[in-house]
Amino acid sequence: MEKALPNDLFIHSPFWSSRLESLSHPVAIRMAQDLDPEGPIGIGDGNKPFWKGFKHDYGKKDANIDFLFRVKKQHPQKIALIQIGEFYETWGVDSVFLVEHCGINRMGRKGPRAGMPLANIQSVLDDLTEAGFSVAVCEQADDIHKKGRKIRFISEIITPSSPTYTYGLAMSHKANICFPEAPPEFALAVNSKGVKVVEINPDLRTSLILEGLTEEAAIVRLNKYSGRMNRIFLHEKIPKSLFNAANLKFQNLVRIQGYSSRAFAARVEELIKIDLGLDANIPFLKTEQLTIKDCPNPLYQQTAEQIGILPKRGIPDLIQLMLPKGSPATCKYIVRNLLLNPPPKKYADSLRCAIVELQSSNKQLPTLIVSNPVRYIKTLNKNEAHPEILKDLFCLAEIFLNCQTTLPESFIKNTLEVVSYISSIRAEADILRDTSKKIIDILSSILPKEEDLAYVPKSESIPATLFERIEEEFRGRVARTSNKEISDLYNKTERAAKKYEEILKQNLIAVLESFDEEKGKRARKPALSYDIHNHAIWILGSVNSKNIEPQQLIHPTDRFGKEVKDRWTTSKAEAALKEYKEEAAAIHEAIKKTLKRASKELSPYCLAIIHLATFSNFVKTLYLHIKECQPRNWTTNFISGSFETDKNSSEISVEEFFPYWMKPSEAVTNSLTFSGSCLLTGHNMSGKSTLIRSLAATTILGSSGFMFPAKKLAISEEIDGWYVRTGAGDDPEAGLSAFALEMTDIKVALRDASHKSFLLIDELGKGTESKAGHAIAASVLEHLTQRNIRSIFATHWHEIFVNKEVKLENIKLIKMLCDVDIPTYKAVDGLDLNSSAFYTALKIGVDPEIIARAEEIAKGYDGFAVSSFANLLKNNSAESSSNNRNEVDLIEILASTAQAELSQVKNLKENEMPPLKDISCSIVYVLRTANNFFYAGETDNFLQRVMAHRNRITDSKCEFFYVTIKEGKSQARQIEQKLITKLKNSGFPMISVSDERNSSFAALRGFA
Repeated sequence: MEKALPNDLFIHSPFWSSRLESLSHPVAIRMAQDLDPEGPIGIGDGNKPFWKGFKHDYGKKDANIDFLFRVKKQHPQKIALIQIGEFYETWGVDSVFLVEHCGINRMGRKGPRAGMPLANIQSVLDDLTEAGFSVAVCEQADDIHKKGRKIRFISEIITPSSPTYTYGLAMSHKANICFPEAPPEFALAVNSKGVKVVEINPDLRTSLILEGLTEEAAIVRLNKYSGRMNRIFLHEKIPKSLFNAANLKFQNLVRIQGYSSRAFAARVEELIKIDLGLDANIPFLKTEQLTIKDCPNPLYQQTAEQIGILPKRGIPDLIQLMLPKGSPATCKYIVRNLLLNPPPKKYADSLRCAIVELQSSNKQLPTLIVSNPVRYIKTLNKNEAHPEILKDLFCLAEIFLNCQTTLPESFIKNTLEVVSYISSIRAEADILRDTSKKIIDILSSILPKEEDLAYVPKSESIPATLFERIEEEFRGRVARTSNKEISDLYNKTERAAKKYEEILKQNLIAVLESFDEEKGKRARKPALSYDIHNHAIWILGSVNSKNIEPQQLIHPTDRFGKEVKDRWTTSKAEAALKEYKEEAAAIHEAIKKTLKRASKELSPYCLAIIHLATFSNFVKTLYLHIKECQPRNWTTNFISGSFETDKNSSEISVEEFFPYWMKPSEAVTNSLTFSGSCLLTGHNMSGKSTLIRSLAATTILGSSGFMFPAKKLAISEEIDGWYVRTGAGDDPEAGLSAFALEMTDIKVALRDASHKSFLLIDELGKGTESKAGHAIAASVLEHLTQRNIRSIFATHWHEIFVNKEVKLENIKLIKMLCDVDIPTYKAVDGLDLNSSAFYTALKIGVDPEIIARAEEIAKGYDGFAVSSFANLLKNNSAESSSNNRNEVDLIEILASTAQAELSQVKNLKENEMPPLKDISCSIVYVLRTANNFFYAGETDNFLQRVMAHRNRITDSKCEFFYVTIKEGKSQARQIEQKLITKLKNSGFPMISVSDERNSSFAALRGFA
């Protein structure tokens, strides 16, 4: 028998053994030890001691375990969950992974077994799909309380690419069920054009085909879902080494052999249909990315990480800064996708125009719904659309018609252009208008327009909860006038409820009233009681009385058919309750049919519904983008194509750009105009990497159509690809050192770059010894110049400028301006060969003795020029060139910040004490140490603060500049915060700026 079973049914198969080896939950590990490797799914012979009493005979008996075997034969690599009464259960190896990934407890002791209540199914499925598993969910067709043999069937296959369970959703109480952005099914092939990527969305039933991609571009598309992919389909010519180098996280690779590259996509679609149990004739919409000739290349992973499009530790998240905090995940997904795959100029211009038109519009927008289109498409195709989903679909139709009526026609046109690009399917305004009207026509008669309350009994002694519980299964789902059948059933149900109430009065309440005559004779009298499990109203308590005939009352039966000994009722009451429940069940079924019929009527319009949902999502994204970026001085002032220039046609001009993560009031702006190669030099910590990252983000945002952090951006020739490389790190998993990884990235960049590309490279070659490092950097720089590739090349390799072999002709020199050793973060034309390495190390806090010794060692190198470290440690007086910050600058900043006269600024020398009249005033002060470092603060006890500072070794010879604040401590705190910001931005070396954020205290009192 076992020889006929698939190998994947046994736990020693590669699929299951690799997963069992990675278990970490203690209970799951013990359960795995109980598995029988000789039995299918780890279940051993029932005659063995451990399995004794475990009822199964591998299909010879129709027990629950045998149904599980039949399911597993059909789906050997999926976890099976089977409804058993009010629980979903599974056995053997499947139960081990329920405990491992879902936090579920083991059930019983007869073999590995686990389960959970019916209500928890979606949360368990989320845990399993997140771990990379697919699940076969099996339902019980009969009433769970009915005795006898049950009929069970596979209700739905759940996979990481289709993670939401929709069976029975139409009449479910879970109206707000989440439809997350799930990874599509990926397939890769190669042909003469390059790498072919097939992305199949089984929920939307779409198949997107991308051809002519580089390996790196294909990897970027997969990397968006790294760690969440169950599998990747591979054509036989794709090498597995591609994935090892990319460090992707996925469960397994599926090789497809015997099919040409042209037929490959169709075969993948067939396999997915088989896997999901779909009919072979169900069509999947074939789409191709809407591109034109000059489409920019997708961003490399390295580039996307360096500018915060993909998450990377230490890099500010660009997506979070483009949208308000708490924005919907769908909006973030849209923005990230458009930046990872910059749209062609046609669609970028449409996006930019839509933003400008929305900014200038004075029309009120309707309330925009943000949701995954899968929410509508999957439920409509399954005929399981919940009333809340239909209501939202109705709203989507109204939103589009409202926008089409109130907003400019050009806005609708531009928006639909971008919607077409996002969905890879052309969207037409006329089709969406007609579809919207059709949706409204279908749903207007079905959806309820008023509150639909359950029957309320007139007698206060009858619990209304029973009626609410029975009728909640159908109330409020559809309009009671949606069709004649439902209207008639509503009337029948209400009559049955009224009849039940009358019988309760005549039978049970009358019995209870007879006990009032015996008041005082009984310590505890019976009362009406609502049974929440059986949904019935019975008498609870002893009913022995001379006024009641024994035949009048009976014991009721519960939902399992057992007699309830401590409850009483009458035959008429039970019959009336049964009739009431049957009428409620009848209307429940009628409403279910109505909803399924509505889903079936709407399913032919799925393509237009995708566009309606994407339209609402995109307009909401634009609204949130403008709301967040407009107050931060981001603009859409973008010029592309030919413009007046003194140089050539590949010029980039950026005016007053600043780091995307900074507020405009705090940032230092820069303006650059260049073409060809630029060489950037400057001190350590002078802002070279920040400049590169800011410039890259600004050009990508502007070229993609979004708002950007600059006053103006002009690009004479469209950028066809970006490459950003800053920092260095190794890749142990790929076996690459930091230098090898750097060279790998540079190889790809130089291979793919054209004269239209934009490369930004920081510190190339620093992962190896200096001679080879500077030689490679110089060679790459020469190569970029010869090919006229627009680039910013930042370096500390000063050997480049003294090596006669290096050709620096036609390279623009840019330096980061510093005021002696204090960075201004301004980029200007020129060359700076002073790295200020020793000063930076000292400022960071490295031991001065180590730095002094480093200076001595450096003198041993021929041609090494360095300023004396001894001079750096000397007292920097006002006339010292090492720090050009004099008292006049300090006094002017302090006076202007405190809105005081210059004469009001007082100076407290090294050995002086403050005057008595200033001791108890609110004071804002600036402390200057003997080494010319500064600290700004505020206090209400100036004498105590002066003594505290001077008791510290580092501040013992400090002096103070201060002003008194008449308005008190709150105003002093506000001035302190502004003063710290001004001193910092003016280049004063600050000991600490932590109090710069302490503005909330003053803001609460009206000084903000």
